[in-house]
Amino acid sequence: MRNLLTVIAFFGMHGVYAQTTSKIETERFYEYLNKGDSVSISAMLSETATIQHVEGDSSFSFNKEGFLGICSKFRSGKFKEEIEIVADFEEMYSQISTVTVFFKFYLNGELNHCGTDLFIWNSTKTGHKIEQVISTPCDCKQQETEQEEKEKYLKTYLDEQMVLWHAAASNSDFDAYFDFMADDFYYLGTDPNERWSKEEFGSFCKPYFEKKKGWDFKTISRNWYLSDDMKMAWFDEKMDTWMEDCRGSGVLVQVGPGNWKLLHYNLTVLIENEKIKDFMNLRKSKLKTNKK
Repeated sequence: MRNLLTVIAFFGMHGVYAQTTSKIETERFYEYLNKGDSVSISAMLSETATIQHVEGDSSFSFNKEGFLGICSKFRSGKFKEEIEIVADFEEMYSQISTVTVFFKFYLNGELNHCGTDLFIWNSTKTGHKIEQVISTPCDCKQQETEQEEKEKYLKTYLDEQMVLWHAAASNSDFDAYFDFMADDFYYLGTDPNERWSKEEFGSFCKPYFEKKKGWDFKTISRNWYLSDDMKMAWFDEKMDTWMEDCRGSGVLVQVGPGNWKLLHYNLTVLIENEKIKDFMNLRKSKLKTNKK
């Protein structure tokens, strides 16, 4: 019975996908599984698909027919797979992608165990099919610890990338500064008119960088936030600049394995609440001067 439960549990796969197709199809797989819809799942598996369960030094596998027999047992409502976190994805070749998922398996409404499912997807002329699933059970606390470590590593990596980005501006390194930006990047500056696309921002920066007059912003603190699938990140940072204290906020997206791009950046000058009225009066006086 334990083997049956662990095999059923492995179906629960949550995934990050090489393509949107892989993500959507993996989510549908779980929907079909929890309904015991073996017909729909059969259409998602290649004819040579294998489902492998690995626990310690032991392992066992099911072919497509054997797996579909297990799927039908979900119709009773006794078993349920919940997608927890899409952990990682890697595009291995042009047609093959992998999806790694953390899952929780429930028996009669009670949490039975957790685990990780690895999906291997193959896109061919006959369609987008699952070639293999490798399921590994683990302690739920262990799963949470592993996820925390991945999040910590990713935040550290992204923090280093932002440090390098600001350093590129300080060093007037135009190529490094703009290579980190996504093609559809937008920059919001401190001036009301500074809403620039990547191309517009480049036109503004280039003369300064060519004269080696880039800006040196020193980060005081930075806070990171990650999407559940860890494919998007956003942050806010406090910086020491020639304008004194400023706050920057931005959004980064993963565009490939280990490849992140800055999609949006917003820079604001910090003003204490008790100084707002003086600031408003200053702006009004400047606007009147400009109109004259």
